[in-house]
Amino acid sequence: MASANIVFAQEIQGDRLNLNGRDYPVAWQQWRDAQNQLRTGISDGGLAQRFGVLLGSTTDPFQQPVAWFQHQFSPLAVRFSANGMYRYLDITPWIEQHQWRVQPQGNTLQISTPPARILSWRQGRQPWGDRWVFELDRPTPWQINRLTFSRTALTPRDLSLTIEATGELATLPNVKVTATPDRTVLETQIPGTVRPVASMLLNPPRLVIDFRTDAPPPRTIQWAPGLRWQQQTVILGTRQFPVDLLIINPRQPGLRLRPLGITPTTLVGLATLPELAQRWQAAAAINGGFFNRDRQAPLGAIRSEGHWLSGPILNRGAIGWDDRGQIVVGRLSVQQRVRTPTGTVPIVTFNSGYVQAGLALYTPSWGASYQGKTGSEVVITV
Repeated sequence: MASANIVFAQEIQGDRLNLNGRDYPVAWQQWRDAQNQLRTGISDGGLAQRFGVLLGSTTDPFQQPVAWFQHQFSPLAVRFSANGMYRYLDITPWIEQHQWRVQPQGNTLQISTPPARILSWRQGRQPWGDRWVFELDRPTPWQINRLTFSRTALTPRDLSLTIEATGELATLPNVKVTATPDRTVLETQIPGTVRPVASMLLNPPRLVIDFRTDAPPPRTIQWAPGLRWQQQTVILGTRQFPVDLLIINPRQPGLRLRPLGITPTTLVGLATLPELAQRWQAAAAINGGFFNRDRQAPLGAIRSEGHWLSGPILNRGAIGWDDRGQIVVGRLSVQQRVRTPTGTVPIVTFNSGYVQAGLALYTPSWGASYQGKTGSEVVITV
């Protein structure tokens, strides 16, 4: 998309990262600049998830403000992949400054960072809640992993914090500490209404984790021309809900909006949003429809490339568009009938995970076969 006029030469790339001996699905690229200097780029999502890099708001898709053990956000140059799927952030200055060892091996980029130590830890209270402060002897990668989520916002959820550093920590209340030769893992439970917010300081290097209950500040990142990611909080009564949005200009040249399924040959199955984006090489993806998690099947209208894949249910609203940027919103119903020697029978649902009494039609778009969902269905193959 945004890289249509950029010439890529002398470049290598892959989608696996080995960071200090552990493998992750992270896209990367290496290339030579105009001065023949080797540059290394990591996808912005990979830097945020695996290194602890904070991404700031920006209106320029070719400059991404970041914060990583520094006093304020500073921009990193952006390089788009040839298919527009990834935004690589040029971390070459960090590699040189922090003496990281970087070596590509096939599809994997190996990065080794110098060993770091946790010098001290302290816990305190702030007006918004608890604060953890880790003092380090040098900047080091870190990540927060939410292991399990509650079904409601009122029950606790598990949280683990991984730091690529070692050090002796005092006994922490309600925190399990696991130290290995190359990392320290802290596990605890936090209420479903609490969110961990990270920040980093210098002189000395410190990682700060605040456990807050207030709404996060809004963020806007211009991902590419015509495509913007936005994070904000919607307040309804006394409750607040974090919302992620993709704001798209449907008339942007080179930008196409498509529904994504598991594979082109079936509608059945589940995958995470990052897995779907990777599988279809999408520049951005967002949940856009209903599905039955137990039956692993779609719930509602899906139409792509002029073909109906799944029929509407329950008079739910639907949105449609074409490649000229025209958009329509409305409610749909399916009207199909099967003619028999004794009359016609209405088709109630079409390629749907919503099972109800009546005749349902499943076509090859559903998959190679259909398996009954209730145990009381009669399947007729035509």
